[in-house]
Amino acid sequence: YNKAKQQRIHLAESTIIDTMTSNGNRRSSMIRQSANRRVSIAPKQEENPAITYKKGSTCHFNPQTVNDDMQLHPEDRTNSMKCFDNAAKNRNLKDTEKAWAKLRTKKNKTYSNTLISDAKLDYSIEQFYKTFWSSSAINPYENYQQYVQGHTDIETTDWIDSGDSFTLCRTQQYLYRNGTSVGPMVANATTKQTLQRYGDYGMQICFSTQFEIEGISMADCFVMEERILIESTEGGILMNVAAGSNFTKKTIYKPIIATTVKGSTKKIWEDFVDYARKLPVHPEEE
Repeated sequence: YNKAKQQRIHLAESTIIDTMTSNGNRRSSMIRQSANRRVSIAPKQEENPAITYKKGSTCHFNPQTVNDDMQLHPEDRTNSMKCFDNAAKNRNLKDTEKAWAKLRTKKNKTYSNTLISDAKLDYSIEQFYKTFWSSSAINPYENYQQYVQGHTDIETTDWIDSGDSFTLCRTQQYLYRNGTSVGPMVANATTKQTLQRYGDYGMQICFSTQFEIEGISMADCFVMEERILIESTEGGILMNVAAGSNFTKKTIYKPIIATTVKGSTKKIWEDFVDYARKLPVHPEEE
């Protein structure tokens, strides 16, 4: 039985790698074509002085050369501000503190893998929100996705109130660049994001991402679930990230997918922590 299982796993690995090789060039061509049809949030990489390249086309971010052209400045911030204001009115500080304490200590099977533990960042809750997550963020998360991770054709909707006067939600679509040696080089990704702010005590951000790959019918067999908890601490904030793969279809590739996705997601958030620490300026708090 064990020998047969190992053979199936080996076959799965070979199939994924072969698919990556056969589809890579064709998909790269499609990316170039699609760039003419979809709206980018930032300038092309080769035109941006904040990007340096090393052998292997690895993308590295230099925070000292950030300029206004890299920043995303949508006009409308009213949805998120109204949501936060309503939440503050509907819940007193003591209730907010209790709710946050319960959230951060309660185990959640959806996010079974701890990726980042208590990474300290020199931000307040307000600064972290305004820097990366506000609709008019100084250096929106999309910048990190494009300039560091190499994702392209990023389209993000505005934050809206989900209906509970507490949870913001938005959707993001982009071409995901696979940084591992297993699997196709790129994939279409759709991420549903939610954000909840617990006053100055903490903030919860959740991602649910599904992938689609041309020619691979089982690419959508799982949903990648990620949760980022930001907690106030003396002299800054603590960032914790947990994740899990929610398989919606049966597949013999499950062990390989789960292991590969866990490793790549951990690297993404480790790089984000490094990126956040290198940014030179935080927005002033109101």
